[in-house]
Amino acid sequence: MAAAARWASEEIITLLDAYSEKRVQDYIEGMASNKNVNEEIQKIMKEESGIERTTQQIENKIKKLRSGYGKLKARMQSPGAERPYLTSALTSLEKVAFQHWDRLDQILAIDGASCEEPDPSEENQTTTKQRKASKTPLRKKPRLADALQQSNEQMEQLRETISQNVITPEIRSAERREDRERILS
Repeated sequence: MAAAARWASEEIITLLDAYSEKRVQDYIEGMASNKNVNEEIQKIMKEESGIERTTQQIENKIKKLRSGYGKLKARMQSPGAERPYLTSALTSLEKVAFQHWDRLDQILAIDGASCEEPDPSEENQTTTKQRKASKTPLRKKPRLADALQQSNEQMEQLRETISQNVITPEIRSAERREDRERILS
């Protein structure tokens, strides 16, 4: 099997544009299979830019971009991290994520909680800003941590409600006495 051709920066930008399309995001949110999502991305890339990639190449590139984004974001959030980063200290996955940071952050950031942007090259920034202006904002997916926090808040509210409606042993004993007196009367 021949090695896959390298992805040019313009191809990655086209891939990210296709990935951010509303219909693709609807597929993803609708729990469509990766195959269906990748076929839709492949179709968009071919129709809009004439770029032909296999669904396997698309799936692999998306996985690598997501991985690089996650690693770079974790690096950014680690204590003592400074910006901008020396690109020589980044892994190859992180370098690609760094070059396309603003677009990846727009697509993958959760609940609008994006990190400060690194300072990618001016060329990619301009291209992406122009593309951002032409796209509608994406809906963000809830983070697990946010769902957990919401669940904890709901549990706390439930505990408060229960504690306000709890019948203590003393109250229950008094109710039983009243019931017995009523029955005997």
